Amino acid sequence: MDVFLVDDDPMNIRRLAEILKPDGHTVRAATSGMRALEAMRAQPPDLVLLDIELPDRSGLEVCRALLQEPATRGVRVVFISAHDGSAEKAAAYAAGGSDYLRKPFDAEEVRARAASQLAVARLQRENAALRAELDALRRSR
Repeated sequence: MDVFLVDDDPMNIRRLAEILKPDGHTVRAATSGMRALEAMRAQPPDLVLLDIELPDRSGLEVCRALLQEPATRGVRVVFISAHDGSAEKAAAYAAGGSDYLRKPFDAEEVRARAASQLAVARLQRENAALRAELDALRRSR
């Protein structure tokens, strides 16, 4: 599965990549919201791990932009942040986030949450394919 990491700290990107790559995931990354949006529009990932605090745009803005674009509308977004307050978490979910991870990262938690979100993404794709097949069968009658 394709996982896109967005964090302005290269050390966080490196750490997350070290955690996810052994599970067979392709990992791409960007250190700014604008670069991330450009890359994800060109090739939508299966999952995004998105820092809330970025230098050019907030992660919340990046998430909203992703969910407005037809190509990336269904992408699962897990926010990552050093903040653990309920207001930050509520804002992340309100922006369209699927989950929330707190820094510093626990490797097992990152793996478990990524696996969970990727399973949901896979099931959503399968459901969409089955719906399309059913619609085609209905039209052919």
